[in-house]
Amino acid sequence: MVYLNYRVGTTALRRYFDNVHPNLPSDLSSPTNKSILSNLYKPPGGQREILYQEQWDILYPPSGSHVVSSADLDVTLMVCILRNIPPQVSPPTKGFDVLPHSTDVTPGAHIARIKYYKNFLVSHSKDGKLADVDFNTIWTDLEMAIHGLGNQQDVTDAADAKSKVLDYKTIKELMMIEKRLIDHTIILAEHTTRIAQLETEKATKKGIACRSSKGGFNEFKDELIRSTILDEEVLDILISKCVLILDDKDEIDSFSDQSSRNNKLLEILMYRPYHTFNIFVEALKESDQKCHTALLANMEAKITDKSLTLQQPIQYKEDIADIEKQTVKLIKWFKTLVHEIDVDKTGILDKLSAKGIIRIEDKAELRSAALTPREKSRGLLENIIRKNNLSANTTFLDVLREDSCYQEYAAK
Repeated sequence: MVYLNYRVGTTALRRYFDNVHPNLPSDLSSPTNKSILSNLYKPPGGQREILYQEQWDILYPPSGSHVVSSADLDVTLMVCILRNIPPQVSPPTKGFDVLPHSTDVTPGAHIARIKYYKNFLVSHSKDGKLADVDFNTIWTDLEMAIHGLGNQQDVTDAADAKSKVLDYKTIKELMMIEKRLIDHTIILAEHTTRIAQLETEKATKKGIACRSSKGGFNEFKDELIRSTILDEEVLDILISKCVLILDDKDEIDSFSDQSSRNNKLLEILMYRPYHTFNIFVEALKESDQKCHTALLANMEAKITDKSLTLQQPIQYKEDIADIEKQTVKLIKWFKTLVHEIDVDKTGILDKLSAKGIIRIEDKAELRSAALTPREKSRGLLENIIRKNNLSANTTFLDVLREDSCYQEYAAK
């Protein structure tokens, strides 16, 4: 099944892709098309990004010397281009992200099938096994897609796949492909929740009910929405405590008015699967919102277990990769760095750009006169954290060490 999907199915999709985009470098260099992809990479108005840094670097290599071809693209990138860059492939009735009906034999439906089963085989077959009925259904769907997108050679390869005896080299290659896909899926699905789990293990004490946290928020929610500013320093602190993540920040920032942003932040905290009210009160006390003394006093009176404030240092588990440890450490310092670093006066942006850590476009955006110093620092830290890259983290610390004002932060 893995051979049919990743070897034959991906080849058929790539063949179709080359027919639609026979001159991929020209299509990518078109200003209109690059603008479309740029909006997926850096979406306006706080929308969720579709393309990540690594994917953008594949399409537009930093060196500029490599000529991009379909051989450089995985299924995800090929589908992204087919659905967004002219001539766009018409989507199936339910879109590209849902398995199409078996009667839909349009190119868009065939593309959606290959995309769907690429993810399905990784996320739904935990022990490497499939029920016979699932196997037969998936095989039929993939064969249909291969027939619809590929040529006669792909059709022949699909027919041979059921009885093909895989040699050791092919089996090893397919196992490596599947391992990389599994690793990538695990990172995407679990990395953000891992940070919260590390910081909140103490808060998940036996007998603490989620409704207790919700009750505390509900009592003060109206006043918090109306009279406070929660999406600046309070949000920075909650990110540093690993209670909120950058994706939460994106969702909060997508609202245009203060009340809506406050409301969204409180909603996210209320439905976290652990006790967040105590932590939120501590964040308010640490922030520029501590001026709301009466409100804070009333909220503190509702705290029944003051050990749930997550003041203890994070304990790193041995099975966490070095890059994840480094990223968690950087997140722990998010609030401090946002409020203490001046990216304009210290040449940090120029140094990171010269070392290839941030793009020239990112540097220009972070230097915008419309941004406050803290907004610039937030933008830079978000850029580095989202890379989840050991080299980027290390280089950032090295740049901090070059300035005597920030050596202590880098050391810690």
